[in-house]
Amino acid sequence: MGEEWIFDRIRKMHEEIERTLREIERELFKPLFDFEHRCLEPLHEVEETPEEVIVRVDLPYVRKKEDVKIVATEEKVIIEAKMSEKALFSDLVTYGRTSYHMYRKEILLPAPVETKKAKARLRGCILEIRLPKKHKMYRIQVE
Repeated sequence: MGEEWIFDRIRKMHEEIERTLREIERELFKPLFDFEHRCLEPLHEVEETPEEVIVRVDLPYVRKKEDVKIVATEEKVIIEAKMSEKALFSDLVTYGRTSYHMYRKEILLPAPVETKKAKARLRGCILEIRLPKKHKMYRIQVE
């Protein structure tokens, strides 16, 4: 009975370790792609200056500005872009041969911004969005 108990405990520990590793793997890959919608999450960087927030997004295979859709609020930017070619990842064992045809990324901004004054441009495969910060203080003219 004592030996069976030890082996049962080892088996349960092994199952728990396997479950934990599967959860970690799922979380690590989760932000990189959306298998159901065949959508990748692009690399990005956010830079904050005293006057604006600058968001740069790497969009390989996106060739035309018409293929990029940007929606912004004061707190976040959502980017969707269609690829001109499908990206194929046959090395992902879990999902087999899967092709992806678009990007989608939701980026939280470090400061509130004026969305109506925002500007964006696509150079090569880099999307740059410049969002002027929303100022909470206003100068009042004395009469």
